[in-house]
Amino acid sequence: MSIFGNPITLGGSGSTPIIELTDGVIHVLAPADSIVTISKGTVTESFSGLEHVADDTFDDYYFIIKRADFNATPWTVEATLGNETATEQVVVNYPGNYDIEMSFRNYIYKAGDTGGWTNIAWKDTSSHTATAATSISFANDKFTITQGTSHSSITYHDAKVDLTEYSTLTCDVYSWNANADAGNGLYILSSVASTTVVYPSAAAQYQDKVGTGSQLITIDISALNGEYYVAIGTVRTGSINTVATINSIYLQ
Repeated sequence: MSIFGNPITLGGSGSTPIIELTDGVIHVLAPADSIVTISKGTVTESFSGLEHVADDTFDDYYFIIKRADFNATPWTVEATLGNETATEQVVVNYPGNYDIEMSFRNYIYKAGDTGGWTNIAWKDTSSHTATAATSISFANDKFTITQGTSHSSITYHDAKVDLTEYSTLTCDVYSWNANADAGNGLYILSSVASTTVVYPSAAAQYQDKVGTGSQLITIDISALNGEYYVAIGTVRTGSINTVATINSIYLQ
């Protein structure tokens, strides 16, 4: 049944506005009990549940956009449930239904986090000296690891993460100035210990970074079950420090 011309209950408020044929409707399918917010400029609308439940797992969320608000500027749609979030954008510039299915991310590191990671020296398969990083820091909504020259280390998340329900692990890199030095990348480890060989054969999964600029490093973890450490390896063979700056690390 079309939702146009029919009443729906918005935001659990009990109101039942009629959706007009001239309206745009952002229809969001998100995991049950999510809080879904749409925003554009100074306008924000947030709903924590609507009248229609698709099944035991997902809820439908409807946001009515009036014709006067149609333009090419996108609405940002965000869904949150516990520690998991998902964000999408949609442009509403014509009447009709705009369907969005939210894919949640479980963030291991995100902007605003200020700790929870440990750096240790480790020995890779080359002649690098196993030496802890010069520093790890959390500032300007980013996570930065500085590695001294001819040295190698691993920075791992303190708590193991259960990967059973996820298919990918992604590191959103802001910048990473090391050149082609092998060992710079994203690791999944079953255990961590200083100076042990972990590059890359001892890693459950490993993926090199590519180049020095912004990028997404993604690992297929669909075959992994159980708890693992997520880690970042930093190696430097040249004459200047390696500096890896991370926007976020998340599971999907």
